[in-house]
Amino acid sequence: MIVGDGQRLKFVLIGVVTFWVMTAAPAWAADGGGFNPQQLLREVLEAIKGLGSGGAITFIGIYILATVAFFPGSILTLGAGFVFGVVQGSILVFIGATIGATLAFLLGRYVARGWVAEKLQAIPNLQPWIEPSVAQASRLSCSPAYPRSFC
Repeated sequence: MIVGDGQRLKFVLIGVVTFWVMTAAPAWAADGGGFNPQQLLREVLEAIKGLGSGGAITFIGIYILATVAFFPGSILTLGAGFVFGVVQGSILVFIGATIGATLAFLLGRYVARGWVAEKLQAIPNLQPWIEPSVAQASRLSCSPAYPRSFC
């Protein structure tokens, strides 16, 4: 695949910004004057705790959005245990994760499907994998990374 100058510049800029965020943001946060995700999470959890029974619904909504946005669920799961206790927190996490996964599936299936198919058409090496076929099924069944229970 040949990358044009515009795409190469875009990749370089994304790389530079990512590198800067990964290296400078922790130092900025440790300084006390910048973005501190740990402090932000603590404040959000305390605010949810102060909402009473409405906090459970708020937490489920946040968990759904986090699931769709690929935010690590372990952080919110620990927060649920901290705010609501182990049993109620586990129930709320289960509800939020299930609804979030369902919403992510539906978005991928019906909203983003055309966009993803269009992007995959542009990659010639993936053409054999785009349409389901006997060859694709045989490749998957020979792969040790693909669980047999999915077949």
